[in-house]
Amino acid sequence: MNRFIVCMALIFIIVSSVFSALAQPLAISSKSINFTHPDTKLSINKTLDGSEGHPKMIYKIKAPKVDYFEFVLALDSSGSIGLRSHKNAVLGAVPSFIEGIPERYPDRNFKISIVSWDNDTDFAYGDFRNRDPKYAKLVDVENASQEITENLVNYYMCDEEEFTDLSIPLEASLDVFDNNPLNHYSRTSVL
Repeated sequence: MNRFIVCMALIFIIVSSVFSALAQPLAISSKSINFTHPDTKLSINKTLDGSEGHPKMIYKIKAPKVDYFEFVLALDSSGSIGLRSHKNAVLGAVPSFIEGIPERYPDRNFKISIVSWDNDTDFAYGDFRNRDPKYAKLVDVENASQEITENLVNYYMCDEEEFTDLSIPLEASLDVFDNNPLNHYSRTSVL
């Protein structure tokens, strides 16, 4: 029995030394192991608890609060939207939604782009005159809100001759995300 305890202690010391040398954010004590990723600040704690008469492993995982969001609104501008009152609903809802974001989430950072599409890209925001999603920008909501409110009505046009191609907004949105710098560790992107 004593040899077993000595062997386990030696293994623990060797493993502790190796992990300590390899990963600075790893901390090992007699009853717990703590790991914190240096970039993401994700924290994992593994504890051995024997207070209930039998050993029990307890894991606690803490993820940092995500406070940086990016999203692309894809607005259908095909003929079916323009033929009905749907276009007016979009023109009213989009600015209202964007203006309300900072009020609803004052401690978060939001960036936005808009892609208007039917069977091609009508515009990819960052600049309403831009038709190429590769050149669209993700803009801070606070900076974009007024411009979108004032200009969406002039650039969001529905063409009764155009059809709906669902691959267009997906490809365009991915192009917008691909061509804007990442905030790797707190980015939440939404199509």
